[in-house]
Amino acid sequence: MAGKSSTDTCCLTLPLILEKWQSDRLEKRFEIARIIYNTLVNYELKKLRKMEQSEEYAAISSRTKELYESGNKGSNEYNQSMNRKYEIIKENGFDEYGFKSDMKSFYKHFNDNIGSNVAIHGIAPQVWSAFEKYLYGKGKAVHFKKRGDIYSLRGYSVAGKSGGSEIMFKGTYIEWKKLKLPIKLDPDNDYETEMLRRRVKYCRIIKKPGKKAHWYVQLALEGKPVVKESAVGHEPIHPVGAGTVGIDIGPQTIAYVSDTEVGLKELA
Repeated sequence: MAGKSSTDTCCLTLPLILEKWQSDRLEKRFEIARIIYNTLVNYELKKLRKMEQSEEYAAISSRTKELYESGNKGSNEYNQSMNRKYEIIKENGFDEYGFKSDMKSFYKHFNDNIGSNVAIHGIAPQVWSAFEKYLYGKGKAVHFKKRGDIYSLRGYSVAGKSGGSEIMFKGTYIEWKKLKLPIKLDPDNDYETEMLRRRVKYCRIIKKPGKKAHWYVQLALEGKPVVKESAVGHEPIHPVGAGTVGIDIGPQTIAYVSDTEVGLKELA
């Protein structure tokens, strides 16, 4: 499993210029990704049920619930029980590494369209995220994806190499399993031009649904984002500041707080 990047990362999203057959191929691949996603979910749910029905896990879960509801959340017994509960969860392979390992059994049938990099490093973490919310957060259940519910797929970052792996940036187009997807570039856009000088860690294909799906590529670039300047006076539009900022992302809004400002923004 690849470790987390030690360098800054910024993103640049650009539209793809596709013919109908290219869009159709992407639709097919996103549907295959959904099938792979649901196959892994089904496999992990069986593991989850088996773990939850085990004598030790059931007893610990019941006891921690009793302690929580009785107001003893901060007691030593509660903390020890929760620590053991989390140990059992990891012992049963419920972490991102375990899900990536399990994925190796499910993507090979679709290898002509979805390779190991996208399946293991793109789809498996999405499945793990759903289970992580259920096991550690406020998620009440893990759901299967309905047709059309996969909106993005990412490639893999290769240390020291620009362009990424499997879903690869090739300067004017994206290449993915012999499928070439032209990018709409603006040579007169200074911001875009400067951003594209960065090393591309990996690429993410994004689908924005509608009457007709619109496709984009999001490039994960090495370094901090270029500061946009105004046309008049060349003043920074969104300068990079200093200090710590806390954010709380909701389904429709994002709240932020710093030493000097508090705000709430509506998401698109």
